[in-house]
Amino acid sequence: MRSAMAILALATILTGCVTTEKSYSDLTGRGRELNELKMDGATCEMALDQSPAGQPAAAGSTVGLTVSNIGVRMMQQNDFFDSCMLSRGWERK
Repeated sequence: MRSAMAILALATILTGCVTTEKSYSDLTGRGRELNELKMDGATCEMALDQSPAGQPAAAGSTVGLTVSNIGVRMMQQNDFFDSCMLSRGWERK
């Protein structure tokens, strides 16, 4: 029963993490285009990989705790990436 609950929790978390294409708006008003968005996104991805938020989630003593750690880490990664993009003048719609 516990393993079924853990699998259900993991499926729920992973389903929530499946993202569609994020759309951003240019806050600078300079009319930047897709190429600049891609470059800024790549820069933020590299920064994320080097940050503590980009490191693997810690394994917990139970499956449920491990799943929880993974979910928290994914939220931290999304927050980091969105903050980085915002610092470069892009806001997610």
